[in-house]
Amino acid sequence: MAAKELHHLLRALDDRNISLGRDDVEWAFESAGTKGDVQKWVQDYLSPDCLLSKEEFKFLGSFNSRVAERSSDGTVTGRPLTDLELENAITSLESSTAAIEKQCRLLESQKAALQELKTRHSTSAATDEAQSQRQKKSAREKAQLEFEVNELADGLQSDLKSAAKQAETSVGSLPNVMERVLEKDDRVLDGLQKLIPRITQSSASSSNNEAEVDELCRKLSYLTMQEIRGRIDSAYRFATASINGSQANGHGADTETKILELQAELDELTGEIEGLATMAVDGKYRHPILLELKTSQSDAEAESSRWNDYVLGTLQYLTTRAQTLDEHATHLHSHQDAINTVARTLEGVAKVEETARERQRIQKRDSISSPSTPIARGLKPLKLVQANFAEPQDAISHLLRQLDVRSAPDLSDTEKLSRMLGETLKERESSLRELEGDTELGFAIQLAETLAKADANVSDLLGAVYKHSPFGSVNLVDGNVEEGLGRLEGRTQELGEEMRRIDVDQVTTQARKTQARFLQA
Repeated sequence: MAAKELHHLLRALDDRNISLGRDDVEWAFESAGTKGDVQKWVQDYLSPDCLLSKEEFKFLGSFNSRVAERSSDGTVTGRPLTDLELENAITSLESSTAAIEKQCRLLESQKAALQELKTRHSTSAATDEAQSQRQKKSAREKAQLEFEVNELADGLQSDLKSAAKQAETSVGSLPNVMERVLEKDDRVLDGLQKLIPRITQSSASSSNNEAEVDELCRKLSYLTMQEIRGRIDSAYRFATASINGSQANGHGADTETKILELQAELDELTGEIEGLATMAVDGKYRHPILLELKTSQSDAEAESSRWNDYVLGTLQYLTTRAQTLDEHATHLHSHQDAINTVARTLEGVAKVEETARERQRIQKRDSISSPSTPIARGLKPLKLVQANFAEPQDAISHLLRQLDVRSAPDLSDTEKLSRMLGETLKERESSLRELEGDTELGFAIQLAETLAKADANVSDLLGAVYKHSPFGSVNLVDGNVEEGLGRLEGRTQELGEEMRRIDVDQVTTQARKTQARFLQA
């Protein structure tokens, strides 16, 4: 029994493409706890009634209920509908729907024909209506155009007034600004004047110092030679006295020989005294003093050069600022003159417009006040003569003339007037685009030149300000390391100078004498 229900369940799962196999559901039929429930579920829910779709199952339930009601009422029920009868009913419905759609299309074509016939008979009314609509549209466009022109004129007037006020304020505050800037420049120039003694240094003091050092060194050399000669004389007298004592003891021949040798050696030493004294004084005093003087002179020149650069940069900055203020003042005055010219022009245009409006009001008042009744008795009729004005009195013509637009031959033709205004608008837009491009290009060029000039001035000023500070230049080495390298280089140069001042011949001679004395000993 369980095998039959398992086979029935597997066939139902396979028909409905459910991915469950024998291994997935067989355990439920083998387990004692679930075997009864699974068999009951298969019997209840896998019957032909339960395997219907939802709609079919719902239809089946309602059909069974109706059959049950009829059975309980005792009425005779007919046989159920077959599939063939259902298909025939559906086909009949489709054919009826097609016939209804065909009839609807026929009625629509008849409606279109009737509407076309009605339109043919009402052409004149439509033409009149279209003409009246065009006239109304033209009147609305004319009123809208007049309103926009007035609004544009009011906006231009307000913008012009605000621009004139701003220009007047800027020009009025210009003298105070110039006075403050000039006061600052005067203070800066006073400070620069105090720096002149540091800048103007002459080389006469350095040359005088060198001459004085040479004179003092010569005197020192002379005194040194005198001292050495005095010591030699003292040594000679002492040696002569000792030799004379030896002669008194009976050593006459040897003493004479020693005296001669001593005199020869003293003569040789006396000849070398001047050169040795000069070398000693030069090496110990003259050369270090002159080197120190040169170093101090170079430091003074470097300091003077730095002050010169600072003064020059400051003067360039003051000159550049004065030129910028001059250009700004010229620009403000020209801007104010242009605004005043535009304001006067607009005032003239407004006066002409007001005169034209006043003339139109007078003409309307005269036309309204002209008598339309029969001529009074005893009075001659007045003949109205049309004045030949040089200017057209139509508002549209006057507006077109004010806007510098070529007037159309017939202003009543709205199509020609619209076309002419469209062409004029395109021309004005193209000219405005060209003017905009030229203005942008000129403004960009002027701005680039001004910024480049300002950048150059700022760079010069920053260079002058930070020239004497550690931030004036970019170093790729640490400051302590660089300072140590500088000290090492300076010490190396000093050692080189000392080695160059060494007299090799003198050292060699002294070494030979030392060796000779050592060998004699």
